[in-house]
Amino acid sequence: MNETVTKIAQTLQETEDKPIHQIHQICELIGEEETLAYLEKALLIENDGGLKTEKGDRKRSLGGVFFYLVRGGMTWSQRRRVFPYFSTEPKVNNKLAASPYKWSWRVADFKRFKRYQRGAGLVEIKVVGKPLKVIEKTQVTVVTMRSGEPPSLPKGLPAPPATPTVFLILIAAKQWRKVKPYIGDPTNKLIVRGWPVYDKKLGTITVLAQSTTSTLRERAKQADTGETGPIEGEDMPPSVEDELVPEVVDDTEIPQNQS
Repeated sequence: MNETVTKIAQTLQETEDKPIHQIHQICELIGEEETLAYLEKALLIENDGGLKTEKGDRKRSLGGVFFYLVRGGMTWSQRRRVFPYFSTEPKVNNKLAASPYKWSWRVADFKRFKRYQRGAGLVEIKVVGKPLKVIEKTQVTVVTMRSGEPPSLPKGLPAPPATPTVFLILIAAKQWRKVKPYIGDPTNKLIVRGWPVYDKKLGTITVLAQSTTSTLRERAKQADTGETGPIEGEDMPPSVEDELVPEVVDDTEIPQNQS
C-alpha cells in the first residue's frame, strides 16, 4: 500500500503530511485499485482543461480535483473519517456537471466498480439487423452481424467509437428454420434475443440465441391473425447494408467435430 500512496502523492505533487495521510486513509477505506481509478479520472479531467472551484474564481490543482472526486464517491461515514470538515454532501460543481461525459472516462469509472462486481440474475441482449453471413450446421446456425450508426442518444451520453461491434450469433436449428424462408428478402431484418458472452479470442460478442424471429415473419403472423401494429425493427434507420442479401453456406453435411 505504501508504494501506491507514494505514487499517488508524487503524481499529485503532495508533500505535506496531511494530504499524504488522507491518501493512505482513502486506500484503506476503498482499496488501492479504486483509489488509482480516481487518480486516473483526475488526470483525464486535468487534460480536458481542469476543474474550477465552487466559486469559479480559480482552477483546482490536480490534487484538488482528485480529492473532490473521492469525496463525491464516498459514503457519508467514509467521508467523515477522511474529510471531517466535509462531512456533508459535497456541492455539485457546475462545470463538471455541465461537461459532457467523455468516452475516455469510462475506463477509470469501470475500475472504481471492480471490487463490487457480482453475478447478475439475468443479462439479456437484443440484436436487430441484417446478417452479413450465415453458416448452417446440423444443430446450430452461425450468423454474423455488426452494429451500424448509433441512433439518437439521450443527452449526456458520449458518442461511441466509429469502429462497429461484431456479433457472432449461435441459433438452434429449430429456431433457425422458422426465419430461414425470409432471409433472402433484402427488406427483412433478423431479431435475436439471447445470452451475451464477450469472446476475447475473437474480439466479438457471441450471442447464444434464446428466441429468434424476423420482421417479415412477424408481419406474416399478423397477416394470419388479422392483427395490425408496428413491427419491431422496421423503424430502424436506413443502412448501406439494407439491400444486401446475406451469404448462406450449408455445412450440414460436414462432420461437426472441428476443434
